[in-house]
Amino acid sequence: MIQVENSSTDPLNNSDTENTVLFVLLFLATSIVSFRYWENGLVVTPDTITYYSASKSLISGEGLRQGIEESSPFLTHFPPVTPVLVALIQLCFFPGLEAFSLLNCLCLVAFIILFFALTTKISTTSMAFFASSVALLHPVTEQLFRSGLSEPLFLCLSLATLLFVCNSKILVSSVTAGLALMTRYAGAHFFAFYPLLAVMVGQRKWRDLSLPLIAPAIFILLWLGRNLYVTGTMSDRTINSVSPSILTLCKEITHTVTTSLLLLPEHPLAITIGAIVIAFPLLSFSRRPLIPLALCYVTSLAFPVVSRLFIDAEIPLNARILCLPFYLGISIVLAQLLAHYQQGLPKRIFQGGGGLILVFAMISTHPDTSTSPFESATWRDLQENIAISTLLHESTAKYSNGYDFLSLYFNCEIESLPSRYDAGSREELPDSLPSFQEQLPSSALFIFTEKVHWRWYLWSEQALVNTLRLTSEYQDNEIRIYRFTKSNL
Repeated sequence: MIQVENSSTDPLNNSDTENTVLFVLLFLATSIVSFRYWENGLVVTPDTITYYSASKSLISGEGLRQGIEESSPFLTHFPPVTPVLVALIQLCFFPGLEAFSLLNCLCLVAFIILFFALTTKISTTSMAFFASSVALLHPVTEQLFRSGLSEPLFLCLSLATLLFVCNSKILVSSVTAGLALMTRYAGAHFFAFYPLLAVMVGQRKWRDLSLPLIAPAIFILLWLGRNLYVTGTMSDRTINSVSPSILTLCKEITHTVTTSLLLLPEHPLAITIGAIVIAFPLLSFSRRPLIPLALCYVTSLAFPVVSRLFIDAEIPLNARILCLPFYLGISIVLAQLLAHYQQGLPKRIFQGGGGLILVFAMISTHPDTSTSPFESATWRDLQENIAISTLLHESTAKYSNGYDFLSLYFNCEIESLPSRYDAGSREELPDSLPSFQEQLPSSALFIFTEKVHWRWYLWSEQALVNTLRLTSEYQDNEIRIYRFTKSNL
């Protein structure tokens, strides 16, 4: 069985009381930040709509589908763990999107605790406190944990896997690795992680190389078998194999690192620093306790790059896709810095600096800090707006740019606006609007909102207002509703 050596010395000599105080402070700060994320509302993305739709269809007994109707296609291109958990929370606590918010808040607390525990395996408690404070404060954390995405749960399961590995509980870690894979397909990097880890720690028997892969292999085979049974194909994910150049990939990665980790704009100095930051964790292989984290850093960074080169050229190498190596890089780099310079840096620097960061994190989170274009902090207010609810529950036909999300959130039937371009060829369809106009009923409602992803191929709001002579029914800063009647044409 794979055995991993841990770091057992604490050169900063923290007492047990000090360590407990640091952990309690970190837990309280994380809880406060998590509560503020809850208050600020969930950031809705197209992926949020897919997961939420799947959870609703699961609750209704229709299985994991991309919509709540029985005719909706089965979910195959996203793995199942996230919608299943959202469905469970809806059944036990909140029936609406608050279930996703609660899952994210719980994941944030679990993530910081796991990050702290994992960093203590490779460094001191003081450094773990400092590194966890950096992770809690960072804007990338807010972007990920306020959005309705699978990344928060994936990060928790991945860090739990590494923590079990560091404690030499390889079989348990295999289960969490399989769950991580069933949360995001990026978890497939564990298929490379375990054999490489066995080789690097000197365990080269076939049993050591293959045993940890059993659980992930069973999970993915069961999921692919389910997809094949219900749809006749293992996945409906489209593949774009036009590979970018190596230079383009390097530029994307370094830009992501410099803008996310160092908060610098893209320029030659930033690219140079980014390359150093990427290469620096590789030095971790010289310190045996750091091997699992350094190896996971490499495999989790390599997987999206290889996928971008040979499988799907549309995979963006941004902070969301590279979230696991991003956080592992924070932990490893800070641990390495302490290991090299611990003689000249007293522990109070790390404790005091971490404390200041925690205070700043607690007072700085507010509704306007999100940089996501899918901000939706006011959806609760929209749902409670009597005028909007009355209009959306009329028996007339309704069309919207945010049809899928609005249908679920307001529990009413809304159709998509007409497409201006062919979905496959992306060629413009000049006759699509007149054709749509002829098919319209005698009256209808048109709903426009900037709070959900605007599909670029749809006709613009102004074009529809002018062409169909829509009359304003309701307008505010969040949503605009127009009425259509054929008598106005």
